[in-house]
Amino acid sequence: MSLVMTQTTIQYTLKHEFLSEILKLYHGMDLPLYDNHFGPRIYSEFQKLSLVVLFRRSKKVLRDFIAELFESK
Repeated sequence: MSLVMTQTTIQYTLKHEFLSEILKLYHGMDLPLYDNHFGPRIYSEFQKLSLVVLFRRSKKVLRDFIAELFESK
């Protein structure tokens, strides 16, 4: 039994230049859409990568960054 993995392309209408750059970076790295094949798929790898990039760009402490995320809902 062989497991064939395929890359799923995320379809997105580009509205923000920053988000389009993250999307290009994500596809350029050839990452799978979901890393966990057997467990629950709550967040995609693209969403996780986007949060890490936003966190690093904010140059804030993690606690302040999370508080800002809750405020922006």
